[in-house]
Formats: sequence, structure tokens, C-alpha cells
Amino acid sequence: VTVIERLKSDTHTSYPCSFKDCAERELVPVMCPYCGKNFCLRHRHQSDHECEELEIPKSHSKTGETASKRRKGAKNSETAAKVALMKLKMRANGDKSLPQ
Repeated sequence: VTVIERLKSDTHTSYPCSFKDCAERELVPVMCPYCGKNFCLRHRHQSDHECEELEIPKSHSKTGETASKRRKGAKNSETAAKVALMKLKMRANGDKSLPQ
């Protein structure tokens, strides 16, 4: 069957949505990789079709604990000395009588 013959026949395969009480049909299959069911574009995401395999992501940071334990500023005296030297060089003014 050529492309032209297929267009003339005007019979397209449609894929029904597996979501409850949804009568939508799509021309291309939209399969959920987790449950393997076919859905319309409105229900294609796991949260939209109430997927049985839906996993709620766990938060990686503990909001109160890690933020309060971290110190602000220099971590040790060596880093503080380097920062002080950089600030000194940044504000330094050379001898005005010397040409540049």
C-alpha cells in the first residue's frame, strides 16, 4: 500500500484512551512506559492518568538541618588570608610618578 493509496482510503487507525470515562482517540499510540496502557494527549502523563506505577519523588534536602549547619564566609584561616590579600591588591594604588 503506497502513501497515496492510504490517503485516498481515508481510513485511519485510531487508538482509544484507556483512562476511565474518556472517549478520546489518537492517531498515534501514546503508551505509558510504566503501566503499558494507551492514553490520549490529555492523560499521557503518569499523574494525569493515575498510573499504578507512579512514584512520588523524595526530597533530597532537609530544609531546616543542612541550611543552619553551613557556615557563612571563609571556611578556614588560609582561605581568609587569601581573600584578604586579594582585597588588598584590588584596592592598591601604584606610585603616580612611574609611567605605566
